[in-house]
Amino acid sequence: MSDDNKIIFSMYRVNKTVPPHKQILKNISLSFYYGAKIGIIGLNGAGKSTLMRIIAGKDKSYEGELVFSPGYSVGMLEQDPQLDDTKTVRQNVEEGMSEIVNLLKEYEDISNRFAEPMSDSEMDKLIRRQGELTDLIEQKNGWEIDSILEKAMDALRCPDPDTPVNILSGGERRRVALCRLLLSEPDVLLLDEPTNHLDAESVQWLEMHLQQYKGTVIAVTHDRYFLDNVAGWILELDRGEGIPWKGNYSSWLEQKSKRLAQEEKAASRRIKTLERELEWVRMSPTARHAKPKARLAAYEKLMSEDVKQKEERLELFIPNGPRLGQKVIVAENVSKGYDDRILFENMSFSLPPAGIIGVIGPNGAGKTTLFRLIMGLEKPDSGAISIGETVKIAYVDQSHKDIEPEKTVFQVISKGTENMILSGKQFNARAYVARFNFSGADQEKACKVLSGGERNRLHLAIALREEANVLLLDEPTNDIDVNTLRALEEGLDNFAGCAVIISHDRWFLDRVATHILAFEGDSKVYFFEGTYSQYIENRKQRLGDEGPKRITDKKLNMKRIHTLMAILGITITAWAQDNELNEKMITAAAKGETSKVSAYLKKGAEIDSKNKARWTALAYACKYGHTEVVKLLLEKKADVNCKVNTGSTPLYIALNGGYYNIADMLIASKADVNLSDIMGMSPLAWAVKESNVKMVKYLLDKGANV
Repeated sequence: MSDDNKIIFSMYRVNKTVPPHKQILKNISLSFYYGAKIGIIGLNGAGKSTLMRIIAGKDKSYEGELVFSPGYSVGMLEQDPQLDDTKTVRQNVEEGMSEIVNLLKEYEDISNRFAEPMSDSEMDKLIRRQGELTDLIEQKNGWEIDSILEKAMDALRCPDPDTPVNILSGGERRRVALCRLLLSEPDVLLLDEPTNHLDAESVQWLEMHLQQYKGTVIAVTHDRYFLDNVAGWILELDRGEGIPWKGNYSSWLEQKSKRLAQEEKAASRRIKTLERELEWVRMSPTARHAKPKARLAAYEKLMSEDVKQKEERLELFIPNGPRLGQKVIVAENVSKGYDDRILFENMSFSLPPAGIIGVIGPNGAGKTTLFRLIMGLEKPDSGAISIGETVKIAYVDQSHKDIEPEKTVFQVISKGTENMILSGKQFNARAYVARFNFSGADQEKACKVLSGGERNRLHLAIALREEANVLLLDEPTNDIDVNTLRALEEGLDNFAGCAVIISHDRWFLDRVATHILAFEGDSKVYFFEGTYSQYIENRKQRLGDEGPKRITDKKLNMKRIHTLMAILGITITAWAQDNELNEKMITAAAKGETSKVSAYLKKGAEIDSKNKARWTALAYACKYGHTEVVKLLLEKKADVNCKVNTGSTPLYIALNGGYYNIADMLIASKADVNLSDIMGMSPLAWAVKESNVKMVKYLLDKGANV
């Protein structure tokens, strides 16, 4: 098992064809060694995820042979992982250590049986078995299971252990599934985009974990620092063929450039783009750090460069917008929170005209909320955000909710015209669409059938054609192939304007960012001039080299609560009694105890009060499908649009649980089908993101905004 030269599995002449007649894998023959670390790269649609599913045994419809050595286990993280929705986060993660959990349970059962009357022979048998269990548990470090689980969940920033998984977002579910998979320690670990929905600190922890992982690791990822730090081999999928390259991503760049030069393809835009990335890799840290400063001083040069020359040189051309004045976007002591949770406070920054600002921080810290404040979709609790008079904003959000599902890619991007006017010049619309890796056939795809990466590229193409001078890009790098990322980096580097980009892609940020706006936890935001790597060094000097942990934000402190209570004339005793009554009413609603809910309401419980988890009685009744409780609460005029801790409404909670009859009741009581959560995502946006066709149809029938 530990022999590095032992072949763990082989593929021989593997072919895969998808409808109508597209061959995405062609005669792939490869052998994989135990302990190898392999990164798979290729364009979106090249067959990367398909190859992983074939290796995992989940896709059987292929030609050729796949042979595993006997006795090996395989585990896979899919882009849409399956969890047990009847369990909590902790219970799902424990499944990764089920062998130890079962041993501990048997040990506990035996310990409890010692109190029962039994014969000497039965007692001897139990003692022997307990001794065997003790040895097995010690071998597997089972006594430390609580500590192991806690460290793993903290490192990947999993939600609270007691949280039911059926209320988690897609990103939270992926983190729970990844944690469970890593703890199960399969011999072959298959990871499909493992860094999606992870912040930089969690990715660094994952890299260190995988570097020490004994088994074989095969990862599909666009994260190039991850590929540099983990991979010993790169498997490139190119037009169906699988081409192995020894080395990490930087090594692949070197080898790929040499091969293409030999093939005399160096004139193409894509090859020139690849070569410029290689030049960046070869730069010294000092030269890399000087590059952002040069950009900040070169705004006039970027504005005056000939549009046609720029378009001919770049693979992805971002047209210039109007000339920016000195004032772009200024935040002054901005604070924002929801309920008793403060996302950030006293945030201040001023963006320069040629700045590219990387916005980083854990999920749920308030990054998307900042964009919504800039766009005027929400108001700050205190402070102010002001926009310069010359600013024209293009906004690419995570939900992609303004994409018309029935139209084709070409129709949506080109607006139905064969020619486009960009920066005063005429361009062929199909050629523009092709720059975003949409080939002729892909341009005729209906938007509703696009993958996550394709939707990201589509929305990027829509936004970049708007000729704005300020770009707000929310996770533009998620699910996008490395070629498109490389082209986007070059396009941004040559863009005569300001860009604000939420991203966890460290390589991307190091290549393009002139500033970092970091959400550092405890409701603090830090604005830094310099590259991502420089920011990390600065953070270490200020805060020390801390490992990742669950995000914390400030709560409303007791002094502020007491002041408010004094103003309202409420005593501590009365408040405590009322609070206890409210908690009992909410618990009864969660259990479906209609009569108790009614009784507590008659005693004075507040119908829209929230418990410590910041959930209402109506939210719990919707979550668990308690129709009679919902009916009672609606009759008593419960707030149908009152949001829980994640910003989800009772309507979304009911739909997510499949309780469409309850959803009908809520809508009849004026529930708003378009209300967004704290991520700025509406129920329809989540339904589209999670590919829940039934929910999409339902919401569209109920008048949800597309």
